[in-house]
Amino acid sequence: RNVGSKGSPFLTIGTALKRVKEGEVIELAPGTYREVIELRNKRGISIRAAESGTVKIDPTKRLPKREQGENM
Repeated sequence: RNVGSKGSPFLTIGTALKRVKEGEVIELAPGTYREVIELRNKRGISIRAAESGTVKIDPTKRLPKREQGENM
């Protein structure tokens, strides 16, 4: 079970968005995230790269459901 820490990150941005609270930061590892994200009702949060490298969100090529992982 991934808890959203650097050593045990969530598998998807969507999972992080479900858990984040106002004033918190979601840090993304370099890579391509194949998902659609919704920022509705998510005021006061930040999403940024955790380190140098390219972070790309590509909603046109979603992962198969079994690989999306919700980490709940």
